[in-house]
This record gives sequence, C-alpha cells and structure tokens, in this order.
Amino acid sequence: MLQKALQRWAGHRHLEPVKSRAPCPPQTRIHLPLGRKASGEIIWSPPFRFDAGEPKAIGRHDVGQVKICGPGKFVFSPMTCGNKDYYYEEFKHSRGEVTTECRVVPVPMVKHAGLGCIFVECTS
Repeated sequence: MLQKALQRWAGHRHLEPVKSRAPCPPQTRIHLPLGRKASGEIIWSPPFRFDAGEPKAIGRHDVGQVKICGPGKFVFSPMTCGNKDYYYEEFKHSRGEVTTECRVVPVPMVKHAGLGCIFVECTS
C-alpha cells in the first residue's frame, strides 16, 4: 500500500540499491533542520558523518529540507535503514564538483512520508 502511494506521489522513481563503496571524508556530512530562530533562519543539527559507511536511522516526520556538504551520493529514505534501497531520494556531488561546500535541498518525498534513514555513499 505504501509503495503504491509513494509511486503516485510526484513522479519519484524506484532506483538501484545503495551500497557503500568507501568511508566518506570528514567534509562529507548531512545536517537536518532542528527549528528556526526568531529571524526565520534555520537552526541545523550537528553533522551526521559517514566515515564508517553505515546508514543512520532517523525517524522524523518534520523534515522538508536538508543541508548536504562535500562529495558523495546523499540518500534520504522514508523507509527503515534495512529497507532504504526500496525507495529514496538522492543527490549526487562529484569530487570534482564539490569539495567542502554545502547546499540546502528540498526533500519532498521525505516531507510527505517522513524520514526513516539517511546515508551517504562515497567512492574512493
């Protein structure tokens, strides 16, 4: 039932399984929003790092955008980490494109269905 609802939602597609190839460098990280200051500026979480090549369980239903930094393939799934390959949103930064820069990106599927797992796949 969830699969059909997600497939109908906004044209997202099922993608190939995610597998870690190498530990990520220290500049590769994800920040999640924690709230907003009185000025409206987003307060970001401490960094989630992926130097061990393992996904991280999250379990939140209030995430509509994320901050991704450094090179890697960034994965955000509404599923548990054991099922993260089933359905997810991804963003890619090549090593030649990005070194330490960060960008804030919307995650519409996660905003709708919740954030169950995050992961960054890095290549050596």
